Amino acid sequence: MANLPVNDPYTTYYNNFINNSNKINIKQFEHITFDTSINIKSCPISLVDFEIGEEIIKLPCSHIFSLNSLEEWLKEKQTCPVCRHELKKDRTTAINTQIDSLINFMSQQLLNSDAEISETLQTYFEIY
Repeated sequence: MANLPVNDPYTTYYNNFINNSNKINIKQFEHITFDTSINIKSCPISLVDFEIGEEIIKLPCSHIFSLNSLEEWLKEKQTCPVCRHELKKDRTTAINTQIDSLINFMSQQLLNSDAEISETLQTYFEIY
């Protein structure tokens, strides 16, 4: 069987989903763009003011945070930094992301039409 590139979807899946299954995926939360209509003007974690057009994250409890600050928080805790609402893992988002990654990877390999990779892909299709 041919060696797959380092960024093959199976390695990505293992590293991002199985190996990190206890971590919460920030993609599952609502991403919004900060504007003047939002009452909260700064991130409760970093205490830095949001900038117009900045991507911020809104949790199910309605608290909002800067993307980077919340990512750092979620590395250690699985609750809202303000109210301690317990955040749930959304495995559906992670699985859908990995399926998209797999399809994209296989499509790119087929477009490259490398004979060795094509043989490997046939093996994968036989598995599924």
